[in-house]
Amino acid sequence: MSDDLLPTGKKHVSYSEVRNWNECPHRHYLQQIKKINLDKPSEHLDFGTAVHAACEGYLKTRVMNIDQCLMDIVSAWDQKGFPETEKWASWAKNALNEVPAWLDETFPNWETVAAEEALYEIIEDQNAYFKGFVDCIIKVPHAKGSGYDLWVMDWKTSGAGGWNADKKKNPLTLAQVALYKSYLMNKHKELFDGARYVK
Repeated sequence: MSDDLLPTGKKHVSYSEVRNWNECPHRHYLQQIKKINLDKPSEHLDFGTAVHAACEGYLKTRVMNIDQCLMDIVSAWDQKGFPETEKWASWAKNALNEVPAWLDETFPNWETVAAEEALYEIIEDQNAYFKGFVDCIIKVPHAKGSGYDLWVMDWKTSGAGGWNADKKKNPLTLAQVALYKSYLMNKHKELFDGARYVK
């Protein structure tokens, strides 16, 4: 591995950067190479950050701290002047209230393997690394005998309307977890080799 940097001036690439380039190469050029910040403050970004932090905390402690999430939302909305604070807080509260029961019902006896697992793995045949943070990895005892299944998840947030069918099936969106699984298998080979099923 040489010390040469990518055109972005970094030695790594992330999923969000790949998605940015796929959606608009010129925007990627301006943001990643010319270092021009094109992003504006966004309720969706701060909402996602607050909800993700609450989910991360729950995976690590089994305590869903909704109050902290709501305080984070109020603080961000006050600081940035976003409208409709109560509406966004209500959406966060409703979503987070459902997470523990959904996990327990969908994945009986689940155990946390990692929350916000850091990736920095070499890209095969390339002079670069893949960088990312995996929201959720859980281990579930296999329903038909010994062993366990592994589930790799990425939390997705939105407002009240949720995602439409096209966005849910977007190949580029689905590719995110596929990339995460691939590089996680390199990082934690024994864990994945011991799983009977990986999803």
